Amino acid sequence: MIVIPAIDLLDGVCVRLTQGKLGTEVVYSQEPQEVALKWERLGAQRLHVVDLNAAFSGKPNEANLAALKQILQAITVPVQLGGGIRTVERAWQLIDLGVRWVIMGTAALSGEQVIRQCAAELGEHLIVSVDSRAGKLLGAGWTEEIEMLPGEFAHLLVDSGVKNIIYTSASRDGTMEGPDFDGIKAVLSSGAKVIAAGGIGTKDHIRQLKETCPQLYGIIV
Repeated sequence: MIVIPAIDLLDGVCVRLTQGKLGTEVVYSQEPQEVALKWERLGAQRLHVVDLNAAFSGKPNEANLAALKQILQAITVPVQLGGGIRTVERAWQLIDLGVRWVIMGTAALSGEQVIRQCAAELGEHLIVSVDSRAGKLLGAGWTEEIEMLPGEFAHLLVDSGVKNIIYTSASRDGTMEGPDFDGIKAVLSSGAKVIAAGGIGTKDHIRQLKETCPQLYGIIV
């Protein structure tokens, strides 16, 4: 199980939101590329970057795009990027820029045909985000609820050709109060390569995940 540090970008700076809600942000750095270099020096094997502006609006943010380019130029470890990536065309633009994996969430909720197209055209570059709150799926930057269980959606994704999933508990995200073990296990039952996020804030949390979910590929902190 690998540990993947996250860099959440809002208007070009590094922030952390509580439960993914705008207005709760705390700014941690004005220099995202320096944070990326720090994680690389500490041994990170890959980085998780999120364009929060795009996640909420569905449109690329120029300040975050500039920060992303600086990160990609500064480090040698691969980057996975999420936030507002809702077309295959946009995904390939980011891959051509140097992003290794693109994370799609809202687009995958459009239906099985869309999922199959994305999986077929993006292959191993694709990660689909399964986000939940109180057992319900979330879309549009966690602002909309969808009546489907996370585990059910994960099985649909795998049946449609998706191999990589990030499962995030929105209610725990940014709280560092511990992971959603039940949700993680439900998504793992799909057979996908799963990365877990949300609430993971201590070494004990990581040890517990290694013990209870040994097939987990990675975690985001």
